[in-house]
Amino acid sequence: VGAVVTTSTGDLAATRFTLAFGGATTARVDDLSAFSADGSPTRVETSIDGHIAIVLAGQVLLTASPDAAPTKLLSLSRGAKVSDLEVQGLRDVAVGPGGHLLVSVDAFDAKRNAVVQALVSAMPGSAPVVVRRAGDVVDAKDKSNEGSTSHAFSIKRNDGSGPIVVEEVLLVGGNDLGEKFAGAEFVMNPRRLLVGRIDTPRALSELVRTGDEVSGIEGVTLQAFGDAAALPDGRVVFEANFVEEGVRGWLFQARLGGGAFAVAPELVGKPEAPFSDRGARTVGLSVEADGHLAFVNKEGAMMRGTLAHLVDTKATLLRAEAIGKDGHAVGGVSRVLSARVTAGGEWVLARVEVLAADGGRHEALVLASQADLTSGKIEALLIEGGTLALPSPPTPPVAPTSTPTPLAPAAVAPPRTIKN
Repeated sequence: VGAVVTTSTGDLAATRFTLAFGGATTARVDDLSAFSADGSPTRVETSIDGHIAIVLAGQVLLTASPDAAPTKLLSLSRGAKVSDLEVQGLRDVAVGPGGHLLVSVDAFDAKRNAVVQALVSAMPGSAPVVVRRAGDVVDAKDKSNEGSTSHAFSIKRNDGSGPIVVEEVLLVGGNDLGEKFAGAEFVMNPRRLLVGRIDTPRALSELVRTGDEVSGIEGVTLQAFGDAAALPDGRVVFEANFVEEGVRGWLFQARLGGGAFAVAPELVGKPEAPFSDRGARTVGLSVEADGHLAFVNKEGAMMRGTLAHLVDTKATLLRAEAIGKDGHAVGGVSRVLSARVTAGGEWVLARVEVLAADGGRHEALVLASQADLTSGKIEALLIEGGTLALPSPPTPPVAPTSTPTPLAPAAVAPPRTIKN
């Protein structure tokens, strides 16, 4: 998992944590002070093998392999030429094993004399290529969506293992409906979910689309899509609302060519359901291959359970005591912002807000096992106001030179604290 912090000196630093069996963590810290003038991070993603991608101010893309410091990827930053498009801004990014990238960009199309959205892929050592762009023709499923074209793209957050989900917004007949949420039925452009692998993005295939019927809940069709998680076995778990009543929705799972099925449909409208079928349902959905899941509910608690037994999903992390690296308590968790669960459900990593004894609120990255959650004491890996570890040594190591070793020890940079 990756995080970018602003330090007490006003500089940026990137931290990558690797969680090993038994809960042991190793950290790599890279100084990003050379890029501080490029702006604050707007997206940070890591792959399962330790690659990292960082978007700064929606303009600059930094990337790094597992044992190297991030560098600017000029071929996918503002001003870069990709095919006949000129990159104007970066919206979303995903990174997979081996450093494969998928990026949603705003780009100037000289042929249309307009800024359009595009989906761009990049493999290490190769020039970026356009996978899809606004204006591409989309096959119609029925007469209601004949004449559909691509319009916009959103890459759903993923676990960095390779499978990806992209939401593609469509225009039917060139008409942009905008978005209106005032009435019972929400007005918006139709959209669809595309699923595939980050190393073969041209093979992205349609999973579901606005207007599709679902199994398990009668009389409703899908409209727009929230969080989504692609699993190694081909399943995609996603949240969606309904065309017939926009405020209503549920959690679904689907496979290519197999239709969408409601997860635990018997819980719809029931008080024992872990979320309501009205309003906000799941935030920051994380699902592992074995069905363990975690998400944040509207009260700011982390919900933890399994797809097979959704009714047993429990709220946790709220009011747990965060323990700093020095062994002292730094405060209690007042709100969970996002969470990730590991296979087997034994460990969770979460970005939380901690309420300190002095009344101050600090964001933190915490790690907790099932036993930790039971005891109410969790480990703070990073916390605002805490000390940031010194940058990791360069890789590969700097070759020795013939310069004599000085007798006086080299100056050691003072430790920096984490501002945010």
